[in-house]
Amino acid sequence: MWRLAVVVAVFVAGMQAAFAQEAVLNNPSKAVEVAKSVISKLDISYETLWLVSDGGFSQGASASIYGIESNDIHVASVRAGFGTNETLYGGVGLDLPGLVKRFVPQGVKGIATVKPLDLLWSAVGKYARVTPVGGYSWGDDKAVYGVAVGAAFSF
Repeated sequence: MWRLAVVVAVFVAGMQAAFAQEAVLNNPSKAVEVAKSVISKLDISYETLWLVSDGGFSQGASASIYGIESNDIHVASVRAGFGTNETLYGGVGLDLPGLVKRFVPQGVKGIATVKPLDLLWSAVGKYARVTPVGGYSWGDDKAVYGVAVGAAFSF
């Protein structure tokens, strides 16, 4: 029965897309623009999960479900993802360049000044993600926790 529901839903969605005024084939450049906007909003990243709970590694993809800002500077995001072995996970990913800009005072001397740290973290922080995660693996039927390390997909 559920297969019939999926087929009907795909058919209805396909018909709406085929006969809509702004369908992909009617305006490809607009479709690409919308896809870029969605990907940028979701802040999608591909990650390697180190599951401390069982000592193994797996792969996953996550998206930002809420961005945390302080004084209009992005400092963190609440992320949800899906990994191999049927693992759903979530966590809070810190934005290191944003944290440095927001919380390290301008007057601090040496390597801890905002500018050198900003340059250092901007190379890593533009695409890199490090997020402590927790979740559940349906494949193993147990809770999992660990660290996700990955790269953001952006335009």
